[in-house]
Amino acid sequence: MKKIMMILLLIIISYPISSQSLRIGAGGGITNITAPDDYTKKLTEGGLGFGSEIHYGLKAKLGLPVLPLNIVGSYLMHSFSSEESGVEVTSGLNTIGIGAELILLPGPINPYVGLDLTQTTIQDIELKTDNETLKLKVDESRFGANLGAGLDIKILPTIDIDVSAKYSVFNLVGKDDDDEETLSAITLNATILIRIL
Repeated sequence: MKKIMMILLLIIISYPISSQSLRIGAGGGITNITAPDDYTKKLTEGGLGFGSEIHYGLKAKLGLPVLPLNIVGSYLMHSFSSEESGVEVTSGLNTIGIGAELILLPGPINPYVGLDLTQTTIQDIELKTDNETLKLKVDESRFGANLGAGLDIKILPTIDIDVSAKYSVFNLVGKDDDDEETLSAITLNATILIRIL
């Protein structure tokens, strides 16, 4: 009886360790700024002229034992640029996120819904003409959130592809004052994940 109890205890202790999975990878996608108007209006209309731009990033997923849940960490670099009437404008966002993904249906294709809490650094805005360069100092950090859904697709035993669509609000917390408008975007992302554990 004592031996059976010891074997059961060892199985219970080792099960969560052996059933956890850690996957890391790199990818990219499209960021489409949806607000505020100051970011999306054309330069000739008093805005920055930003629309759909490419982003790059890293993602890690830690699968939990027993629960249909992944703990997720991510880092994304969003670069924005526009050009009109001889004026070029550039800026960007660097976003670090931590969150969770709830797996809706386990299998070779796992649909999921996810929520991330983020910290975003808003980069300086640079305006260039043929004659001069003007830099508007921003370089501020804000806290926000992403809400979205995706598919986790198993390709090989150690390689998966993760595709997702998320609605992101970059500055929910930490605004300077009531005049600072909400900065939001829709992101489409694809990541190749390699299983480490």
